[in-house]
Amino acid sequence: MFSCRVTAAEMTARLLVEPDEIRTMGSRWPDPPRPWAHQWAVYCREPGLQVAEQIACVMNRLLPRRMSTAEAAPPPRVQAVVGALR
Repeated sequence: MFSCRVTAAEMTARLLVEPDEIRTMGSRWPDPPRPWAHQWAVYCREPGLQVAEQIACVMNRLLPRRMSTAEAAPPPRVQAVVGALR
């Protein structure tokens, strides 16, 4: 999940799920100004799984909290993205 307004700590509090990683990113230079971006992420790092199994692993962590996920991501404050990298 990404947001320029909601911090990763706020996302964690709303979701009641601990992330595997959080990041706060911003510009290193003052000109041109760029807003801060907050990232909240969960991963599946179990070796030997197929892509579908990895996605299921991540979704199983989030599904019990699916209502909170929707509440944590009211547009346009938070963007929820699912990605699969091999």
